[in-house]
Amino acid sequence: MQRLAKKFEVKDSDTEGEIAISPFRLDGSVRIGDDPLRGGGSIDLQDPTHSWRVNVPVDESGRFGGSMWQTDVVGGFLNATGIS
Repeated sequence: MQRLAKKFEVKDSDTEGEIAISPFRLDGSVRIGDDPLRGGGSIDLQDPTHSWRVNVPVDESGRFGGSMWQTDVVGGFLNATGIS
C-alpha cells in the first residue's frame, strides 16, 4: 500500500516539486450491518485520481490494513464470496 500520488502544474519553464513521504498505519474493517465480514476476501484501494491501486487481503474477522503513504481520500472496492 506504499504508493503516493501528487499533482504538479507543468509550465513552459522548468518545473520543480517536492513530495514528503510520511508513512502511517491504516487499520480498517469491513462490516455488514453490525457484524464483521466473515470468510475473508480482498479490497482494492485507490486514490481519487486512479493513479495507483493496490489489492489488500481482508482476514477472517473482516480486518485489513498496512503501511500507507497516501493521505486524504482513499476509496475501495470489496471482493468477497458469499455476499450479494
